[in-house]
Amino acid sequence: MQVYRFHREERDAAGRLQQQEVEQFMPGDFQAETEFEDWVNDRGNEMKRKMAQGWLNEQGESLMPSGCPRCGQGKLESRDVRSRTIRYTFGEVMFRRRRFECKKCGASVYPLDEKLGVEKKGG
Repeated sequence: MQVYRFHREERDAAGRLQQQEVEQFMPGDFQAETEFEDWVNDRGNEMKRKMAQGWLNEQGESLMPSGCPRCGQGKLESRDVRSRTIRYTFGEVMFRRRRFECKKCGASVYPLDEKLGVEKKGG
């Protein structure tokens, strides 16, 4: 089983959010069981988004490409880190991932996008 290191700021923010929500919760605040269930589901989805964001950021900045998918011959060079948003069943998650560029043909490569199997933006 592989364990992933989350970025400290996302982990700390998730912990603060959870603590604030629990501190604000007082028995009797909910008029019906469905209100309580909605509240629990919302908090669960927030935690899922934070966990996904931490994992995606970690992977997005550390994955290395195997080679140029377009020409197959060029050397890939790290250019920058860019943001992307993906919609999951528990909500939208924005994360950072490293972009590489082929020195020979100029193709841009995002190893995390390839790992996740997501399409290029706009295409």
